[in-house]
Amino acid sequence: MSDKTFQATDYSSLMTHRTSLTPRSSLLRGAKRVFLRIANQPVLAISFAGLFSLLVNGSMALVLGVPPPAVHDEYSYWLAADTFAHGRLTNPPHPLWIHFESMHVLQQPTYASKYPPGQGMALALGQLLTGRPIVGVWLSSALACAAICWMLRAWVRPRWALLGSLLVSLHPLMVDWNHNYWGGSVALLGGTLVLGAVRRILTPQCSGGMLSRPFAMNSMPIRETEAAKAWHPAYFDGLWLGLGMAILANSRPYEGMILSVLAVTTMLATIWFSRDAQRSVLLGSIFRRVIPQAGLILALTMGFMAYYNWRVTGNALRMPYSLYQETYSASPSFLWGKPRPLPEYRHEEIRNFWLTFELPIYEGQQGLAGWLKGALWKAGVLFYAAFPSLLVLLSLVGLPAALSRGIWPRVALLLLFLFYVALLPVVGMIGHYAAPIAGLFFYLMVESLRLLRIWRWSGMRVGLWAVRLLLLGWCLWLIPKGIAMTRFDPADDCRNQSKERAAILSRLRNEPGGHLVIVRYSPEHSVHAEWVYNEADIDNAKVIFAREMKDNRRLQEYFNDRHIWLVEADEVPPRVTPYPEVRDQKSEVGGN
Repeated sequence: MSDKTFQATDYSSLMTHRTSLTPRSSLLRGAKRVFLRIANQPVLAISFAGLFSLLVNGSMALVLGVPPPAVHDEYSYWLAADTFAHGRLTNPPHPLWIHFESMHVLQQPTYASKYPPGQGMALALGQLLTGRPIVGVWLSSALACAAICWMLRAWVRPRWALLGSLLVSLHPLMVDWNHNYWGGSVALLGGTLVLGAVRRILTPQCSGGMLSRPFAMNSMPIRETEAAKAWHPAYFDGLWLGLGMAILANSRPYEGMILSVLAVTTMLATIWFSRDAQRSVLLGSIFRRVIPQAGLILALTMGFMAYYNWRVTGNALRMPYSLYQETYSASPSFLWGKPRPLPEYRHEEIRNFWLTFELPIYEGQQGLAGWLKGALWKAGVLFYAAFPSLLVLLSLVGLPAALSRGIWPRVALLLLFLFYVALLPVVGMIGHYAAPIAGLFFYLMVESLRLLRIWRWSGMRVGLWAVRLLLLGWCLWLIPKGIAMTRFDPADDCRNQSKERAAILSRLRNEPGGHLVIVRYSPEHSVHAEWVYNEADIDNAKVIFAREMKDNRRLQEYFNDRHIWLVEADEVPPRVTPYPEVRDQKSEVGGN
């Protein structure tokens, strides 16, 4: 080929390249440059991940509104938030506490939520800042997404870490968590801090996952590598590890303990399989830079938890959860436990909750056949939580390639499996039980997308366009998700009663004076549609909900300065009328 021909061909290809730079491609290139610029700056990337989460939550709130609590657990967390927001760890028991008994709330020896304080503290932060506990949910979610970005930077390249943290905000389960008060964002935050710290401790010289294998230095003498000289974790890694474990202990103690044990086991396995010289360096660094910092955080945490237990239950070693289960539960929390003698139930609704809902779940998993059935049920719950849509499942198409190329994806998958096995003895199962280890799920998703992107078929970059279409789907699915969340489901007793209760509560708050609402249930009442939950300071609340009993005279006399109402909760719609006995008394006084 002559020089003129070559020049003409080169000029023709150059012009073709220039004409291919349409405004659309220029826009994509510009967006990519901005994205990479953000991803390569750690503080900016982590902050952007948190702000993106707040943007998603705010946008969904504009469509869906702010939800009232609906599930029993949510009301219990609201009580904890209100208690903490008023500067208290617990509340004194009410003189008429029997009328206020409800699911997941302690009445004796103090009036408090049965749950660990982590979630309640997050809600209390939102209540203090804006008067709305839901803001605390959004803030904890934003921190969790920011922590995911920080964690993934130790596992993958910065651009993929940022992308993974953005996908967390868009995951269907995360959107659900951000629209209720009992999700797993706090536990997710703690778990990601643990997982990010562990990876940095084991491969400290890689800031963004530059080492693809934990024992990459084993093939060369340690004295011959510059990396060996820097083989020590940063001082902050121990602090992050201890902080993550502390958050887990105060949000999901059992699941947090499982993850902590798996994390420590991973570190011990890495040390065991390292070369002798490398092992001594790593051990020395861990004893100097990890254990003191993490130990200090955990010691302070144990002191706080003991003090909290003592204030709530009167015993530093007795958790509120354990005391509540001993007082009300008819079944143990773990399958290896034995059914308890039936407690003294003063209300039929609480009795039915434990005997017709909780106890059958335990009894259905007894024996080998029951255990296998329960294991499949729990696997199904977790699978649906992780893959609520086909879009999420398709994002893991590249996982087999990831598992075949590096050891860390295999380690992550093994840890996920061991975590599931450790959950099998738990009687119940909800998606947020796995929140502490969910960071590894998103790591595997990012690895899958990363390898899918480089897939070619007959020379065509099929994988690149597949990833782009998947990311577009992740963004667009929020529209049908929002529509689905606004639909009315007549079978959802929790949500339906919560809307009716919130409407009555709002109406009475706008009327003068204080109000006492006595709740009457029908024999066909659903155990999931509970009305009797109150603020931390019952006597000073604008509206109080109480259970109707055979004799309510003491209740009426105690609150005789309030308007007393009867709510027939199972009527459609619920009927609100002046309480009959009060009306009769007023007519007798008028006759005299």
